[in-house]
Amino acid sequence: MVRRHGWAGSSGDITRKALCRMVAIVAVAGVAWVASASPASALSVTVPTDTARSLTATVTLSATDPGGTLDLLVDGSVAATRAVSPDTQSVFAGIPVVAGRHVISAVVHGSGQYAGTDVSAPVATLQSWGVPGPPELLSPSGPAVSNLTNVVVLAGASTTKVTIAINGVWMGTSASTPGTSMSFGLRSNTAGWTVYTVTVANPIGETGSYSYGFRRIDTPYPTMIVVEKGTYQLHWIVDYQMVKTYPVAHGKRNITPVGTWKMGAKYTSDPGGIYGPRKMRLFRMRSSRRGRPGRWQSTGYLIHGTNQPWVIGTMASHGCIRMYNWDVLDLWPQVPVGTPVETRR
Repeated sequence: MVRRHGWAGSSGDITRKALCRMVAIVAVAGVAWVASASPASALSVTVPTDTARSLTATVTLSATDPGGTLDLLVDGSVAATRAVSPDTQSVFAGIPVVAGRHVISAVVHGSGQYAGTDVSAPVATLQSWGVPGPPELLSPSGPAVSNLTNVVVLAGASTTKVTIAINGVWMGTSASTPGTSMSFGLRSNTAGWTVYTVTVANPIGETGSYSYGFRRIDTPYPTMIVVEKGTYQLHWIVDYQMVKTYPVAHGKRNITPVGTWKMGAKYTSDPGGIYGPRKMRLFRMRSSRRGRPGRWQSTGYLIHGTNQPWVIGTMASHGCIRMYNWDVLDLWPQVPVGTPVETRR
């Protein structure tokens, strides 16, 4: 009996091993070829930190980057496309962008031996700035100012710097953030007509200038009431600063006297009556006989509300100063007894 050890079997084993080795070599070679077909990328995109409403971007390809089609992306969307070669720079200029923060990148879609290969650049960010928006002058805010004003400005859109000048004289510059307020401190008002000029700027050098004019009310006392008959206005001033201006009515045929008074007494009254909900009596200095010092005496003149709001801004009373009821309710608790009052032409 002849046992067949299977030379054929042994030969088959050798053949299978050789085939496996060949497959492995081919596979490794294939991997090596694929690796050589995918270059090490150094693709980069450069943009300014701040820009106006258009973008300039520079895309740089190294010698190891593939040639092909270059897409410039703004916030993930293709903004421009062009053909590129390795070891070159491409400048994209005049690409419109809206004001705000943007993410910029670039992608090369390889061609030729690199077909099917995409290479992306690391993202870059920039801030696009609009024209500085108008500021809001929070203080002063009324039609008039007094000796001093705490200047407060609210920055508008696309504003990072605010400068204040009063009657052409620089008073201060402050960094700002759009939508936030900043105080420039107490400033003197030295002219009869005071002009505040607010200049705003953004980081790319765009500016805007806005002017606000105010009449200056001279105040001989730090805290006082000034009634201007000609403008039908009552000014409440505290520590030489204008707190608020209220519209008023005064005497028919302009009979309300001009002069200096003192707030001598304060009362509550019938809200539906002719005096409205509050009234304040004016005292006046009366000279004494025989050289004696004068003294403050009560008068028939009052500052009070009214049940006829339509007369505010006219000559309508018997000499008193009338206010809207909501205004006298606002003013009444703020004014101490003894406060000086001046009525002016």
